[in-house]
Amino acid sequence: MPETTIHDVIVLGGGPAGLMAGISAAETGAKVLVLEGESRPGKKLLITGGGHCNITNREVSEKDFRSGEPRAVRNILRAFPVRAATGFFREIGMDLVTDKDGKMFPRTRRAGTVLEALLARAKDLGVVLETGMTVLCVETGGGSFAVSGRDFMRRARAVVVATGGLSYPETGSRGAGYAIAKALGHRIVPTMPALVPLETKDRDWRSLAGITFEVRLALKVAGTVRFASAGPLLITHQGFSGPAIMDLSASWAHLPEKQDAVVVADLIPGTGDKELRDAFARYMTEHPASSLRKFLARYFPERLSVLLLERAGLDPARQMAHCSRREREILIRSVRAISLPIDRSCGYDKAEVTAGGVAMADVEPRTLESRKVPGLFFAGEVLDVDGRIGGFNLHWAWASGQVAGMEAAKASKRPGMPGPALSIVESQVPRTRSRN
Repeated sequence: MPETTIHDVIVLGGGPAGLMAGISAAETGAKVLVLEGESRPGKKLLITGGGHCNITNREVSEKDFRSGEPRAVRNILRAFPVRAATGFFREIGMDLVTDKDGKMFPRTRRAGTVLEALLARAKDLGVVLETGMTVLCVETGGGSFAVSGRDFMRRARAVVVATGGLSYPETGSRGAGYAIAKALGHRIVPTMPALVPLETKDRDWRSLAGITFEVRLALKVAGTVRFASAGPLLITHQGFSGPAIMDLSASWAHLPEKQDAVVVADLIPGTGDKELRDAFARYMTEHPASSLRKFLARYFPERLSVLLLERAGLDPARQMAHCSRREREILIRSVRAISLPIDRSCGYDKAEVTAGGVAMADVEPRTLESRKVPGLFFAGEVLDVDGRIGGFNLHWAWASGQVAGMEAAKASKRPGMPGPALSIVESQVPRTRSRN
């Protein structure tokens, strides 16, 4: 169905980055249309942070992200730092609270509060939102873009692609933006699930489902530490979850060969070896008839204590008075450097974000405009940028959306949009089968 109206900016995607891009463009004076493929916008936003919506962090820098172009990430973060993000949300009527670990939330602890505020701001600015509009074709030429799908076509002088990645596909993130970018000449860094639980086939570990504790993790390849993380670790019926393992998951997934990789866990990260030795000696003096299992149960649930001792080759029932110095050192190593048996990730269905995406080298580092197609911009998860847990990925959505929207509004005022007539078809949209 043809349309004669030419919008200044069309934003593809009504998620966090897309809504922010639409608002930013409209604040710059542009006439904006947001096209959302789902029946309602912000589905993924509503489930972030368990529905509490960790919108940003007290401190955010490029060091909190993985990308092929960290300097470009730094440029965007400096253009919209934490103080700008918190100021924006307060301006649109949201009170914020900060947890001790730096995570920032709406005072209501409801993701719905964030979505409602964004939609209200967009409406006040005259942003038009159309839902159920799955884009299948993007064409350039003749001074404008033609954006179309089944039974619709819209035109604009500039386009922002903010379609998300492949994580949580039931929310509408199915990778359409990658197909759009690829068809228009952009490179796609191979994608994989990130911030995702990791599975194990080890039944003994899985039998401990429900146990959670603080750890420090190290991903080692041939003895060299490639990545380290710290925080809570949760054992599940499938394997391992929690912030510590999810922060490490993308690094694990990126490894081309995993047979030489091992995830090593320090299960008592706040205690030194000397402290453990002293605690062992005191307990042995005070409770000589007690068992190794009882000693470890001071630190861990008894089920986990038994597993750790058995994996270390020690008898859980062995009396403290009968333990040799060698056995004591084996025990200390078992809790300070135990290998977690990981087989694969839980896939995009459980991933909070997608690693990989549109190569940052193919966009201008300060504006996020395509270096291939003038007037085309990218924002959010569709780009090759993924952050660690703690509000960093949402901050990237706000920052990249703000920059892309503002710059797209400026670009819409430029005379003509040169570029070849290129398009995508539905069959080019990637499927979400990767589990890595």
